[in-house]
Amino acid sequence: MWWGCFADKRLFFCTFFDKPGKMASMHQIANTRGMRFAKNLLLYLSAFVPMYFLIVVRLVLDMVFENIRGNGFVWFEIVLMVVCMGAGVWGLLLGTCHSVEESLQIKVESAQNITDKHFLGYFSIFILFALSFDFSHASMFCIFVFISIFVGVVYIKNELYYINPLLNIVGMSFFEIEYQKGGKQSSVKVFCKAKSLDKGEMIWVKISTDKFGFVVTPDAKPVSIPLG
Repeated sequence: MWWGCFADKRLFFCTFFDKPGKMASMHQIANTRGMRFAKNLLLYLSAFVPMYFLIVVRLVLDMVFENIRGNGFVWFEIVLMVVCMGAGVWGLLLGTCHSVEESLQIKVESAQNITDKHFLGYFSIFILFALSFDFSHASMFCIFVFISIFVGVVYIKNELYYINPLLNIVGMSFFEIEYQKGGKQSSVKVFCKAKSLDKGEMIWVKISTDKFGFVVTPDAKPVSIPLG
């Protein structure tokens, strides 16, 4: 495959060519195995952006108050956390502004806000890393890296993209919705900007995966944030 890059007045983007002179469709790009893994990895990083921020704040304050020395290793950790924050935010933008999934309008049969069932438990991981780990020691940093890898494998393998505290922090709620699909009752978990969804409400959704591939906006415009 050939790799080509194009500039636009509003954005800079890259795309694939499957044959010389023939541009692959956005769906082909999104379904490329490497691109799909990269997208999932960036979505995983986005779920930990608040934790990376807390770690950076702690390291900077420790250096300011001379609790730790500002050596090269500490600065490497800070730069790495900032890079992870940027990658996570970029992954979230790729899943929103530059999503290739098609929108589908459905009718809500029932909706339950279940934000609290996942947010607080996941946020405890942030506290564990940000407050309990001494990142001035290389051994603790290595343990942090390995734990992050283990959690990432479980997160991506089981498609846990709906567990994303960053989306909760920016004001999105997490719902379990029942709706009609092909004459059958279906259920799906979604993120939504609205605080509540009413029975009979028509909403636009985007489908990414079979498990938790919907994210929804309550208005009639197909503008939403797909996961997975």
